[in-house]
Amino acid sequence: MASSTLPVLALPNPLLLLPTGRITLPIQRSIGDTLLTLVQESEAQPIIAAVPVTSKNTLNPWGTAARILRLIRPQARSTRQPYLLTLSGISRVRVVDSTPDVSSENSTADVLGKIMTRKVEFPSDDGVPAMESVLKFKAAALKLLEQLARDTTQTAKRESYNKVAAMIEETSQSKAAWMADLMVANVNGEYADKLGKFSISV
Repeated sequence: MASSTLPVLALPNPLLLLPTGRITLPIQRSIGDTLLTLVQESEAQPIIAAVPVTSKNTLNPWGTAARILRLIRPQARSTRQPYLLTLSGISRVRVVDSTPDVSSENSTADVLGKIMTRKVEFPSDDGVPAMESVLKFKAAALKLLEQLARDTTQTAKRESYNKVAAMIEETSQSKAAWMADLMVANVNGEYADKLGKFSISV
């Protein structure tokens, strides 16, 4: 795995960002000021790691490297209005050291109230899931989409689900992980189940 050091933004439960997703969230001024400096000092759109905080108030071992698409500063006269941050997920990353700053001595508010710098590892670009895993994913995804299409009363949604199902059937082994991320990011589900998705490295 290639490694790098990135600023880490802790995402409060139940927010998370997958590599194919996009998220807009309010952030407090202390974090916004730090990210604004990062944006101003970068020639291109800067990349940070968006890492969920688990129910045990710890950083999840896996998160997503994300590009800062937009950072809207609040009006100067408003002391309580937060920044608005838009991130676009790029790649899954493993946080090498996710334990400091998250302990019984540091509350979740402390963790969420600042940008941390952490070493992260990027999964290998040539990683391809096993065919058995791909077949299981396709079967589960097609079953879910079939159920969603059957339950909806809207023709447009039904057609959309059927188009996605066709895409999944044609997805190659090398693109299966990307399609799985896309599915998890766009289908409603339990937070714990989505959080568990980060543990899959390819």
